Amino acid sequence: MMTPGRTAATGDRERGSGNRGNGNRGSAAERRQVLSWISSLAGFTGDGAFVVDTSQRIVAWNRAAEATLGVAAGEVVGRRCHEVFGGRDETGNRVCCPRCPLFVMVQQGERVAARDMIVTARGGEVRWVNFSTLGAPGGPVLHLFRDVTNLHARTHMADEFLLGRLRAPERHSPALLSLTPREREVLSLLARGLGTREIAAALFISRLTARNHVHHILRKLGTRTRAEAVALAFRNGLGAS
Repeated sequence: MMTPGRTAATGDRERGSGNRGNGNRGSAAERRQVLSWISSLAGFTGDGAFVVDTSQRIVAWNRAAEATLGVAAGEVVGRRCHEVFGGRDETGNRVCCPRCPLFVMVQQGERVAARDMIVTARGGEVRWVNFSTLGAPGGPVLHLFRDVTNLHARTHMADEFLLGRLRAPERHSPALLSLTPREREVLSLLARGLGTREIAAALFISRLTARNHVHHILRKLGTRTRAEAVALAFRNGLGAS
């Protein structure tokens, strides 16, 4: 039975090229094998990792990615990566988009340098993450990412100091006084460069509880990112305590 759009002549040519047809099926099988292999790699790294297919849909999402952004695999697998991350650069321009530069470069066989971008975690918390990209033309793409929010905070503080804009400590800041003792402890750990996982371990609490503390701190201080909260802590002498 001929399928729509195929003529008898087309069918004859295909029947006369059985080897080529087998090769096409083999290529499809190989692509599936490569996709499965790359997806399995995501489970063997401590960094956040996810895999996208050639349509930029997420097909694998590891536990570290879930821990970093607070989003489970079941919530993102099948969605396009730019819909999940919505990454932007420091000027607010979109980095994540359909046919984003990182994806296009991989498909063209170019080497992709790591880059930082701003993403939004669960609860609206804004974070800096550093992205690495691995892949080959015509195949799936593996993205690795890690939270570098505190690194950006320290860099920001150094820039403020060099530019002479760093104010003397204001230890009686109303914003800081609104924090509970536990929240001040969490903010102090943030200022020392610890991430959610390290804070949870240091305070013997769950990652979810640590993440909730950070969310409350940002809300009380009126800051959008951990970097801004850490900068405020340093300006008020908390980071040095």
